Order: sequence, then C-alpha cells, then structure tokens
Amino acid sequence: MILVVDHYDSFTYNLVQLVEGLGWATEVVKSDAEPAEALADRDPAAVILSPGPGRPEEAGCFPELLRVLPPATPVLGVCLGHQALGVADPRMAPIMAEVLRRTGTRHALVFYGHDGLDELTTTTTSTLLDVSADGVRELVVDPVELGIAAADPADLLGGDVERNVAIAKEVLAGHGGPPREMVLLNTAAALVAADAALSLADGLEAAARSLDQGRARDALDAWVELSRRLAADA
Repeated sequence: MILVVDHYDSFTYNLVQLVEGLGWATEVVKSDAEPAEALADRDPAAVILSPGPGRPEEAGCFPELLRVLPPATPVLGVCLGHQALGVADPRMAPIMAEVLRRTGTRHALVFYGHDGLDELTTTTTSTLLDVSADGVRELVVDPVELGIAAADPADLLGGDVERNVAIAKEVLAGHGGPPREMVLLNTAAALVAADAALSLADGLEAAARSLDQGRARDALDAWVELSRRLAADA
C-alpha cells in the first residue's frame, strides 16, 4: 500500500489517480487526521506527501512522520523546500516566485510555456524564474537550443486515465517522440530545482539515462509489485 498524506490540496487526487492507474494500492489520509505514529504503524510500502498551503513545518503531521518512518521507507515529498512549479497565468509567475523566496524555499523553478501550457513546453519557448536564497533570475528556455525538436501541440494531448497511463508506460518503456521529450524537459527542471543537476542540459542527460537504462521503469515495477504484495497480505 502507498500511503498518500493529503495536506488539503486538490492536486493530491491527480497523484492518486495516476498512482492507482499504474497499479498501486493507495490509502489517502488527511495530514491532521491522525498522529504520525499511527500512520507509520500502517507499515506502508512508500509514502507520498502532498503539496499544500503554508511552510513544511506547518503541514500537519509531515515533520513528525518523516522522523518516525523507518529509514528504508521511500518518501516522495511534493514541494518540500525544492519545487518545479508551472503556472497557467503568466502574471502569477513573479508573484509565486517572490512568495517562494520570502517563505524560505531552498531552490525552486517557476515557469510557463509561451503556448499557454503551465509547464516547460516543447512547442515553443518558455519563461523560467529561478528562485534561491540569492534572489530570482528570469530566463527564457528554448527547447531547440537544448536539442529538442519543436513539437506540434496536438502531439502533447493526453486524455482519460487509460490514455494517460498508456502514455506514461510508453515513456517509461523508452519510446521516443514528443511525450518523451516533454517528460525529459520537465524532469530536467525538477532535477535542477532539487539540486540534483547543475543545468537543464545536465538534467536532460540524467533523465534520458534513467529512461534508456530502464531504471525509471524498474523502480515503478518494483513499487507496483511491493504494493500489490502488501495489499494481498493485509
């Protein structure tokens, strides 16, 4: 079972929908519903901490849960000090960047595509705001300069859960094409925000290696198998 701790954010259920569509059993609990010890006692295969309002230390049981979980428990903390954040309204980007800077974010990237997408796009250029303790830097990201061919917007369309899961599985299987390039570019942004890559170019190389060597797919398969096994034993 994958334990999803929801800090009152609607994006939580996007995460749950995708996770369950990929074959994992999940349990969703509000961040202030139970003590951290009670959640740890569920012995989850992994834990996802949702985004939400306020600073990490204000996020209900999050800080204590991180202390009491067994060290070997995989934890995905969405937006805990390092964020890659897409915005739909370009006017909000500098506002979000300044909020992140003032609230002590360690490193964040805020961006929007010039085609209207709320992410780094591969159809045209994007604006990126790099937020750190040193301030906010504004950059323009051109995918062509990073070696990514310009995509047609129609090539990036998703659909229902089944369609989106199929796209995710194709990307994880190493298939080429616009969805892969889109995933690589935005994964690169996440790696830079996490200080796991020095630049988008470095992040693209690391993300591509993970897909092409099967490491991303293997990690997913291992989580699915463990989740199903624990669900069957419960």
